[in-house]
Amino acid sequence: MINKKLLVITLLFSIATAALTYLYLEKIKSDLDTTEYVEVIVASVSIPPDTLIGRESLTTKKIPVEYAHPNSIYKFDAVVGKVARGPLTKGEAILQTHLIDQKSTEEGLAYSITPGMRAVTLGINRISAASYLILPGDWVDILVTMDIIREVGGRREQATQTNYVLENVEVLAVGTQMRRNVSEQGKEQQTIILQVAPEDAPKLILASEVGSIKLLLRSPRDDKQVGLLSATLEDITGK
Repeated sequence: MINKKLLVITLLFSIATAALTYLYLEKIKSDLDTTEYVEVIVASVSIPPDTLIGRESLTTKKIPVEYAHPNSIYKFDAVVGKVARGPLTKGEAILQTHLIDQKSTEEGLAYSITPGMRAVTLGINRISAASYLILPGDWVDILVTMDIIREVGGRREQATQTNYVLENVEVLAVGTQMRRNVSEQGKEQQTIILQVAPEDAPKLILASEVGSIKLLLRSPRDDKQVGLLSATLEDITGK
């Protein structure tokens, strides 16, 4: 019985000695290691291309400074809310070249469209587009003037009416110009591309087909809704 107790004590002592020796050696190794480390942002899961990257898809990894890529990213805020340009594998260090801004035009017009919205093109001229002074990034209201049939005194008659179609619509591009450049103001363009909700696209397209469209340029400091106002010739002449 005594031998068994002695054996257990000896075994425990050996384990403790080994553990202390390991910790001591690791401390010596740590003291001798002069390598400088840095934490880079890596993907915590595989991320498909064209995916909006969230915080839950990211983690950090400590690597020696000399192994860090020049385009490495060190802060979560620099990645969250960006779009993956291509596929990213789990554990892969995320580089600046892997990312696209949500509103970037570098990869084409499609990347500047807000998810859930659509881009629609309208024909314009100097009168309808405020003398071509509208630029990408501006906001406009859209009005249409068209002939309508209405009931007056029990009979049908034709009238001309101007209606608000949409308000506070973002301009994505003017012609092929997708970036805001004040020096381009006033240059003649044939088309304008607007960002609209899918449910608004049909009425905007119909209005452009059956009537005459005008764009009202808004102040960037004004997002107030005025309501779907309308006017007829009677409103102008008072008759």
